[in-house]
Amino acid sequence: MILTAEQMNQAVHGHIDRELLDGYCFFYRFTKAQRDYYKNTKFTPKERASSAMYLEFITDAREIRFEYRQDQASSQTFFFFDLYIDGKMVTKEGQESYTSPYEGIYEAILPAGIKTVRIYFPNLSATGIRNLDLVKATFCTPTKRTRRSIAYGDSITQGYTSLSPSLTYVNLIGEALDAEMYDLGIGGECFEPKMIDEHYPIKADFVTVAYGTNDWSHCSPKQDEPLRKGFFEKLVKAHGDSKIFVLLPIWRGNQNAENEGYGPLENYRNLLREELKIYPQITVIEGENLVPHHPDFFMPDLLHPNALGFTQYAKNLLTELKKYL
Repeated sequence: MILTAEQMNQAVHGHIDRELLDGYCFFYRFTKAQRDYYKNTKFTPKERASSAMYLEFITDAREIRFEYRQDQASSQTFFFFDLYIDGKMVTKEGQESYTSPYEGIYEAILPAGIKTVRIYFPNLSATGIRNLDLVKATFCTPTKRTRRSIAYGDSITQGYTSLSPSLTYVNLIGEALDAEMYDLGIGGECFEPKMIDEHYPIKADFVTVAYGTNDWSHCSPKQDEPLRKGFFEKLVKAHGDSKIFVLLPIWRGNQNAENEGYGPLENYRNLLREELKIYPQITVIEGENLVPHHPDFFMPDLLHPNALGFTQYAKNLLTELKKYL
């Protein structure tokens, strides 16, 4: 059974748009208006990355096979697919280093009988697929989630630098809450009102916002203040009917440094706590202790969580979100 373009569209989670390039179907988490904005910024082509996207369906197929293309969409040059059968991780396949664009074939033998198949796309590259074949399948039923969520954020939200895409905090939260996750994370991004599309086509049950660490480390108060305030004004206008959670910056190794007139990172957290009091729609979640303050949970930069750090991030964040959802 080779899936049609529409069948693939229904089976891919976490996207709101798609585009056919050289025969490959690429799926996008950002609207065209957002992608057009980012194309004119230093962050392009991160807007094309397939963060928090995955194929999922119920089938009796004995094998899955598809052709794929990877286009670099971050500073990282690795990609991996994670395969889950009935909720359990089975394989991780990809390349530790590749030259963009990279073309390959994904193949996996599936157990007999009816099962739920989920394949997470690489989170830091743009993934295009074609000729998706469910070998010996008599049916393919896409799955659905009971919730929807939009995650705004920087590189940590985009998934830097988990080698397993399924182990980013966004994907772990989505799995735990049975939520369709629309990951709007962009590596290096700060509070930027221009990236919000007030006509984003998803009505979310809850929205998370996780900026601040780049704003503190790279922006002066004069630069940052109008962007930060403009972001929240536009965010509330766009998502006022959703539950909005602002995650204060997590711990980082140099958080006690004096940066750009703000002083230590805790000063920036205090600033957000005070400014957000005017928004009754927003719940602030303390971020400093979401990830343990130990190098074992971070990449060598002591800024980005590794896969172990992401599991702790998601576990602790889930505890907080459940108080309000």
